Amino acid sequence: MRLDPVSRRLLESAGRHPLVLMYHATPAGGRGSRWSLPLRRFLAHLDLLRETGWRTVTVSELVAGGLRGGRTVAITFDDGFADNLAAAEALEARGMRATWFVVTGRLGEAARWSRGVGGRLMTAAEVRRLHEAGHEVGSHTRTHAALDALEGPALDEEVAGSRRELEDLLGAPVAAFAYPYGRVPEAAARAVRAAGYRCAATCRGGAVRPGTDPLGLPRLEVDGACGAGRLARMMALAAAPGSWMSVFSYVGRRVLHRLVVAT
Repeated sequence: MRLDPVSRRLLESAGRHPLVLMYHATPAGGRGSRWSLPLRRFLAHLDLLRETGWRTVTVSELVAGGLRGGRTVAITFDDGFADNLAAAEALEARGMRATWFVVTGRLGEAARWSRGVGGRLMTAAEVRRLHEAGHEVGSHTRTHAALDALEGPALDEEVAGSRRELEDLLGAPVAAFAYPYGRVPEAAARAVRAAGYRCAATCRGGAVRPGTDPLGLPRLEVDGACGAGRLARMMALAAAPGSWMSVFSYVGRRVLHRLVVAT
């Protein structure tokens, strides 16, 4: 894979702490948007991870391993768009697995919250296919509701109800959850814990460090314009969007720190 030497060097020197990547739709064509990454770019991401020695795990495997593991990355998909099935096949062809967070009450429908991005969501049969192929399937609530607007039984139905529906569908325990819109109100966090989930993903950036709350895992958001070089920089810095400006800022801070220490 052709990759500029600076980005490659940054990624090769990174990986002390695990990372979690967040994707949404992966259409076959198009230019991409915030919630839609063209499949060709996703394939380039997978090839980059493989070539630079990163190990892929599911979110539950990451938590079961004590949130440790050098050069370890969990790939996640929110919403469960049907076009992700091609991404799943690409993962399987490379011996990789990922975690999908699906909206249980909207399977097979259009994602009304996405403003037309990504087309329809997977059907129940397609979600089962992911599970049978060895991928992890987690919950993203029943209707993709904003949890900070709910309380009491309505909140419990979105959080615990989606887990029950998914376990009925898969015939297996469901351990993982992702907060819609990345919002983690205190009441929702309590509901997630009470529902029995072992891990939950947010939209907060950063690496997964020892002591991180498994029910508040940070993730790096991958947008539709993210090529392999930007992904490498994002992962090296453990921060989105991985722009060159963020690299220059990081290097500047490191140089300033060394100067201060030296004096």
